[in-house]
Amino acid sequence: MSKSEFIKAYTDIFTPIKTSFELIRKLRPRYKLALLSDTSEWDFEYGIRPVEVFDLFDAVTLSFEVGALKPDKKIFYDVLARLSVEPQECIYIDDIEEYVRVAQRISIHAIHYNSHADLCHSLRKLNVFF
Repeated sequence: MSKSEFIKAYTDIFTPIKTSFELIRKLRPRYKLALLSDTSEWDFEYGIRPVEVFDLFDAVTLSFEVGALKPDKKIFYDVLARLSVEPQECIYIDDIEEYVRVAQRISIHAIHYNSHADLCHSLRKLNVFF
């Protein structure tokens, strides 16, 4: 297997969620957006950076750059610093409940992602308009 074939096989784990892309586009004009990802350098370069909405993020925090993985609080504090905001000014969304609980413990509003409809409902409850 060539290196390029290996990289493709290694990084071919991402499935675009079009409804999430649409939501990001709707939120962008009114809110700061950040990406917080446990990822490798290859996953970032070949699976995340090329995504059509990547350029809409104001800040990007990557585990391989920070030297910490979720749920380590260090990774959450890094993204807060990059956005220049306080924890209570943020909403964190993740499909892993443990990560949501850690974000909540440091005063970040956090939503456990189950479905797009539930996410939109939870955002509206937090007075996020889109």
